[in-house]
Amino acid sequence: MRPSVAFIGLGIMGHRMLTNMTAHGGFTLLGGWDPNPAAAARTRAAFPGLAIAESPEALIADPAADPAGRLQFVQVFGEVNQPACVPVLIDLVRHSEDDALRIASLNSLQSYRSAEIGISVVAIYNALNDEARSAGQTLLASRALWTKEFLEAIEQGRIERASVPLDLARKMTVHRSEGIPETIARLWDRIEGATTEEMRGEIERLRFTTAQ
Repeated sequence: MRPSVAFIGLGIMGHRMLTNMTAHGGFTLLGGWDPNPAAAARTRAAFPGLAIAESPEALIADPAADPAGRLQFVQVFGEVNQPACVPVLIDLVRHSEDDALRIASLNSLQSYRSAEIGISVVAIYNALNDEARSAGQTLLASRALWTKEFLEAIEQGRIERASVPLDLARKMTVHRSEGIPETIARLWDRIEGATTEEMRGEIERLRFTTAQ
């Protein structure tokens, strides 16, 4: 199977990689994008057969795009901070019939902070299959604002408490704001809080995402 390669950044290094991969052969070049219009224009001129998008969100918005390439770009936007992609990622969670694409979108959305992410995932939670729901639970437990939205839906009966693993409920106690520990105590009578090691891990994760 030929490796598939997507390019975010078409400056000197991106151009060099494209040149080498084209000369070597054996790669499926999926397309790319660069925030610098001049770099994008140079790449179009040098590699006329390569699809260069006008915006990062355009790389993942087209349902007719190559599925493997679209999936790879969705995964990339969990690592490369591009807030303009958030509405498209949310739309994929809501409407995509491709489970791999939906799960990848849920995973990538964890890197962003928008309140709309938590609201949208809670709204579609009951329609997710088991694997996608697990990804959604991980997302909703990862930030206090989303966890609060999640817990409110459980308290209001919009989401069944039984659908939430006890281990996840315990991990959500890492959030000490927004009344989260008190809500968890009401929903689950006896549950131990997150360990010190888990809290340290959450602090490191938040420090990393804040630095992006």
